[in-house]
Amino acid sequence: MSTSCAQVAGVCAACAAVFCVAVSMYIYPSLNVDSRDAETGGWLWWGFMMIVSAGNMCLLATSQVQASRGTSLSPPQEKMVLRVAAVVFTFVCAYRSVLPRVDVPRTCWFDTPLNWVLFGRLAATLAEVAWATQMGLVLRRLAMCLHSRGEISVACSARCSRAGILVIAFACIAECCSWTNLITENNLFAVFEQFLWSVLFLTTAVGIAVLLRLWPAGGGWSWRLFAIFALCSGLEQAYEAFGLYLPRFLEDQADHKVYQSFLPGLRQLAECHTTSQSLDVWASDAAWMTHYFSVGVWSSIWLSNPIFPLSAERVADASLLPVDGHRSLAHNLRNDTFGAVGSSKTNAQPPK
Repeated sequence: MSTSCAQVAGVCAACAAVFCVAVSMYIYPSLNVDSRDAETGGWLWWGFMMIVSAGNMCLLATSQVQASRGTSLSPPQEKMVLRVAAVVFTFVCAYRSVLPRVDVPRTCWFDTPLNWVLFGRLAATLAEVAWATQMGLVLRRLAMCLHSRGEISVACSARCSRAGILVIAFACIAECCSWTNLITENNLFAVFEQFLWSVLFLTTAVGIAVLLRLWPAGGGWSWRLFAIFALCSGLEQAYEAFGLYLPRFLEDQADHKVYQSFLPGLRQLAECHTTSQSLDVWASDAAWMTHYFSVGVWSSIWLSNPIFPLSAERVADASLLPVDGHRSLAHNLRNDTFGAVGSSKTNAQPPK
């Protein structure tokens, strides 16, 4: 219990630090700050993101070691996908923290090719699809595990499995909209992108919340925390879609803006239009980058090795694991959050 309380306290402290920095970025534009202080503030924010990225790397390494030593209820291929996706997302977010950029205005922190929107967007596309893949697979696996316990029906499990696949599909379509928005500068595609991400997050949040109500053990605080995070992310993405990008699109339409064609728009991504380290330029984007490159990464690391519900009594009959893993897993599952307990002795036979 003390370890669990310490973990919760650590997560809350980290989230509080990120929240304070993000809020300060939101209120910064209302402050009258000297240009020299604005640049100093920009470097302080950048330094904070370096610390966050270093902490993320340490957390990822620890999680990967624990995952390699533990016994997973996911098939080996799926477990590998979840772990590799976490590595990809963590490293890409670190790259985007070291070399931050704002896509549409092509604002870069450093004037270097690695800071171009073209490379940053390519990396972000790979990372975001990997992140969505984690969410979709975890939602699907949670439903399958609960079905193997007899907690939910076949139809409910099938619906959740289809929802998990849709989560991944929505992310792929959203990335296509993102590239179209960047190349053409048509904000209607930004509306589509953010809306799809909103649906993606809300589908994940609602699906997990419903399944947690059907899980007698409740899943523990980490599952609930992730569901809350997904819900908040979905609402935030909906606000960006209809509160930010839709008004911009309507404004462009009223001004009869001429959008870029494909090749000229693509060429513009291979350059930095503006290079700055001042918070006067970065404050509004630094706000979302702060929580995205911190809390978002923590969620991806957690998704790489979540604790699924499966009782020891049903391990031998479950189709989620390789045949040769059933017996050893039944020996090892004792008095944990998976549900019912196996024998307390290490040489006990699995229940039949």
